[in-house]
Amino acid sequence: MLTLVSLMLALAVIFAPVFAVTILEFGRDYYGHYKIAQRIQNGEALNTPHVFYHVLFIGLRSIFPLRVSLTHWLLVTSFRALLGVLLFTILKAQLSERLAFGWSGVVIVLFLLSAPLYMQPDPLDALIGRNQLVVKLGYLNYLVYHNPTQNLMMIFVVPVSLFALRAVAPQPYRNGNQRAFLTALSALLLTLMTLSKPSYLIALLPALGLAVLYRLVRRLPVDWWLLIFGLGLPAVLMLALQYVVAYGDPDRASVQIGVLTVFRGYGLQVWDVVLRHLLSLIFPLVAYLLHLKHALKDDYLNFSWLVFGASLIWSSFVHEGGARLLHGNFVWTAYAALFVLMFSSILFLLKHYAARAYKLTPGAVATLIAFGLHVISGVSLYFAILTFMN
Repeated sequence: MLTLVSLMLALAVIFAPVFAVTILEFGRDYYGHYKIAQRIQNGEALNTPHVFYHVLFIGLRSIFPLRVSLTHWLLVTSFRALLGVLLFTILKAQLSERLAFGWSGVVIVLFLLSAPLYMQPDPLDALIGRNQLVVKLGYLNYLVYHNPTQNLMMIFVVPVSLFALRAVAPQPYRNGNQRAFLTALSALLLTLMTLSKPSYLIALLPALGLAVLYRLVRRLPVDWWLLIFGLGLPAVLMLALQYVVAYGDPDRASVQIGVLTVFRGYGLQVWDVVLRHLLSLIFPLVAYLLHLKHALKDDYLNFSWLVFGASLIWSSFVHEGGARLLHGNFVWTAYAALFVLMFSSILFLLKHYAARAYKLTPGAVATLIAFGLHVISGVSLYFAILTFMN
């Protein structure tokens, strides 16, 4: 427990300054969500289906009458610290004693500081979207600072992805009570995730469907109870409700099909989008290709790649019509899926090399370099934000 508290405090200290500057200097998204919270508090009709962040915002301000910016800051800083503790716990559960507590903490901190490989000299552009969001939309930024609902959703995506994996790669239960508990927990986490933002779920569902189909064709077992009651039913109900709320009036908003419509709307060419996307996932690509024989056998890693593939379809070929066309809301789907892919790649590599006493090989060195590039890019972004006010 002391280790988890120490890690949470360390992460809060690390990320509190960068969130503070982001909110104060580039807080357009934060201001927008504050206005949504106001409308909810006033009982006005609204077309925002994901309201979990706003409920937390209202609840915190009702207990502590803080300034708007301070309330945002406390929430998102807490989200990032809680995310780190959660990932640390999952890492230790998967690796047991094969990775020391200290090294586990270092891995999580470096991961949370990492970012896509930015090409422009000032990486701040990629975060705040100066120059009309052109560069921001060219990257799959899996750990953003500028959007509160995305930061809340990220707490849930890895646990939900692990429940989805368990549904298609069943594990035995100790008894019926454990099955009921895990199914209920899965449904709860999925519901809270979707109420935070539905981005990850719309990629998870088709990937889950393909995985189930594969298992049926191969005549492999599926955990139908968890799949139906812990994932399928709550997912369908939540997405149906959110679709009606967000797109019930087609004159106000709609879902449309188009090839890179959002990116092209901001002046990006196809080659530019492809290159920038590749620079977003150098590490998972290198990790997979250099460890191909073993990577092909890792269920979680392959499932994460499947979800990521589904997310690219949403972000590249689906957009909103009308005034929200250039909001790029479906791009968030790839952001979230890449986050899970990055974490599953780290988990795969640690398990792989733990079984080999962490022996350094050329593949290990190349993968470390790839991950290090992401960390360098993320740290550069971090300090670019902190120095912006000077």
